[in-house]
Amino acid sequence: MSEIEDFVESLFTPDEIDEFETRIKIVKLLLAGKPQRDIAEELNVGIATVSRGASELKRKHFKFLSKKQ
Repeated sequence: MSEIEDFVESLFTPDEIDEFETRIKIVKLLLAGKPQRDIAEELNVGIATVSRGASELKRKHFKFLSKKQ
């Protein structure tokens, strides 16, 4: 286990880690141009969760993900 993994696992529950991973997937799919409703269906999350990710992108957050695209 890496130091980062150890750090994250010491701070968050497994469910919180899963939710974080899902939110990262949402942002990546939004950056790829996938429609919000399709993302919600594909990841089995509410449209509000996807919309939140879209709002954060509009606020210029997630710059670290934007650079990888």
